[in-house]
Amino acid sequence: MTAQVLVVVSIVLDQGRRIHGMSSAITVAALIGCVLPALSEYRMSLLSLGILGAVIAVGVIELWFAIRVSIDAALFRRLARVPDWRTLDEALINLGMIPVEKTGQPEAVRIAGARRLLRFQAVALIAQIGLAVILAVIGATK
Repeated sequence: MTAQVLVVVSIVLDQGRRIHGMSSAITVAALIGCVLPALSEYRMSLLSLGILGAVIAVGVIELWFAIRVSIDAALFRRLARVPDWRTLDEALINLGMIPVEKTGQPEAVRIAGARRLLRFQAVALIAQIGLAVILAVIGATK
C-alpha cells in the first residue's frame, strides 16, 4: 500500500469530525429539550422525553465512534510517514487497544475496519436526525 493511499484514508476518516459536529449539535439540543420543561410550565409527554433520551443515547454512541475514527485517522496519517505496522501493533497491544490475534492484518483489512467505524458513526448521526424528525412531527401534531 502506498503512502498516498494511507493519506487519502486519513483524509476520508477526518470527515468524521463533520459528522461529530452535527451529532454534537443535535445532542446538545436534546439535552436542552430535557432541561427546559423543568424550568418552565411546559410539560412534555413521556414519549417525547423518551425520544429525547434516545437522541442523547445515540449521541453518546456516536461520540464513541468519533473518538475511534479520530484515532484511526491520526494513525493512518502517521503510518503514511513512517510505515511501521509491527511497532504500531506492539504499541496497541501494550495499551490494551487490540488483542494479539488482530495483529499482522493486511493493510486492506485495517482500512476496511476504519471505514466501517466511519459508516457506523454516520449511521448514528442519521438515527439521531430520524429521531429528531419524529419528535418534531409529534410536537407538530399536538
